[in-house]
Amino acid sequence: LARLGSGVPKHSAWLAAAGALAFVVSDSLIGIDRFVQPFSTAPYLIILSYWLGQWGIAASVFSQGKR
Repeated sequence: LARLGSGVPKHSAWLAAAGALAFVVSDSLIGIDRFVQPFSTAPYLIILSYWLGQWGIAASVFSQGKR
């Protein structure tokens, strides 16, 4: 989220922020499934949010273009 206020292009910063938030969701789902209440769709939601997090952060690097 700190990239939003820096000189990084806004599109790149938003992709990185979305990726980071997807990781927070993924880790939260793991915690809920393990320690609060297991639920049947947990594996699917966890891996989906994890992959979205990976994609968002990786895409933020490539969207900056050449300098």
